[in-house]
Amino acid sequence: MAPAQVTERKLSGSYVLTVDDWTDPDKPRMYNRRVSLDGVVLKEEIRYRQTGVYVTYTVKEAPTDWAEAMKSSLLYPNREGKWHGLYIEYRIGQEGEWLPVGHENWGKFGENTVILPIFPSEYEKAKEQGVTLRMTEYYGTALNGEPTGEDWTMDIPAGSMTWNFDLAGQELATVEELPLP
Repeated sequence: MAPAQVTERKLSGSYVLTVDDWTDPDKPRMYNRRVSLDGVVLKEEIRYRQTGVYVTYTVKEAPTDWAEAMKSSLLYPNREGKWHGLYIEYRIGQEGEWLPVGHENWGKFGENTVILPIFPSEYEKAKEQGVTLRMTEYYGTALNGEPTGEDWTMDIPAGSMTWNFDLAGQELATVEELPLP
């Protein structure tokens, strides 16, 4: 297999981030904050395997006022835009349909690894057409019918709770021409 490729993705702009903060396990909380992405750099590692193309994102750099919970929440895997966090999809070719990616590491904080079902026998064709990744960050606009604004904070109750979020998405980044061997 081809060696892994490591690059960096600089982010910019601002948007609302929903943060799960478990810094104090006795008093976990969730909150929304409008944050600046200026100074946020993602490390992108692409590994080529028989089982697909694996792309791992971690936060390499962030502003000094970013807590660890903010970095983890930025990369929290989102399945089909149904929870707050990072939703990644891909397409092959400029006119191709956007397709969801698989995830390798549900529940691993501070890292998001996605699996593109592009196999070694398909690399040449996919490379000719081009592979694009689109990253969308979703944040909560309402929880169980109650609005959650940009400065919303809630203590997470002990025990079970119903979590029905209304969400809004903001495009975080687009990776044009994902490299293939």
